[in-house]
Amino acid sequence: MVGSSVETEPNSINLHRHGHDPAACTQREQEWAGLFLSGPLTWTETLTKWLAKLSFLAAADGGLDHLFRKKILPQLVVGDMDSVASASLAWAEAASVVREVYPTEKNQTDGELLITRVMAEGYTNLLLAGSLGGNRLDHMLGIMHYALALRKRFALNLILTDGERFVIPLSGKVEQTFELADFLPQSQIERVRVSLIPITDVANLTYRGLRYPLENQFIEAGSTRCVSNEVLAAGTFTLSMDAGEALLVINEEK
Repeated sequence: MVGSSVETEPNSINLHRHGHDPAACTQREQEWAGLFLSGPLTWTETLTKWLAKLSFLAAADGGLDHLFRKKILPQLVVGDMDSVASASLAWAEAASVVREVYPTEKNQTDGELLITRVMAEGYTNLLLAGSLGGNRLDHMLGIMHYALALRKRFALNLILTDGERFVIPLSGKVEQTFELADFLPQSQIERVRVSLIPITDVANLTYRGLRYPLENQFIEAGSTRCVSNEVLAAGTFTLSMDAGEALLVINEEK
């Protein structure tokens, strides 16, 4: 299949078809995969640092253009190829990158198809670059809610970003420490804002390491109470909750 274009039916994906080696799958569950979508993307210092952490790179359609600009080859390109530049495709083909082509008329977006395909490789930690912003609000909201559903169903760790802003879906019982350096430079700490957007009611939400701490608070769906918190000088904060679904947003106030 290397170097070929494979016509694929959207409904033919099997989440276990690439799980031949249990040891490899276990290893991949500890690693991060980078998935490049076609939304706007700024190549920040933080995004460049993330590249060094990624064990697998893949692109959905126009997401290949982001990698082409930096001459960073992915292992896989998925989609209907209706929005990717011809130069990007030619570059990937010349390097024998695996390309899986889908019909333009299908039941999933290229982003959803790519996520499903990379999950089939055994990865459970996914950085979705180019998944925020742009002039397609429907695509942005769609991928956010799809990512939240994946978090709830498969306990995936997902980070959505445009290089400058980060959205992390949370679901169920969570206790997690976040390092600011994974998202924005330490020099910008005074301008970093952390917001939790509750999609459902959230039970026993606790913040530590933020300017406005919380302790076992019940947050109703749709509440704006957790919008625009600030990170303290240590650059680390911990979030825990017992139940619910939410989107954690980390960005810089400009």
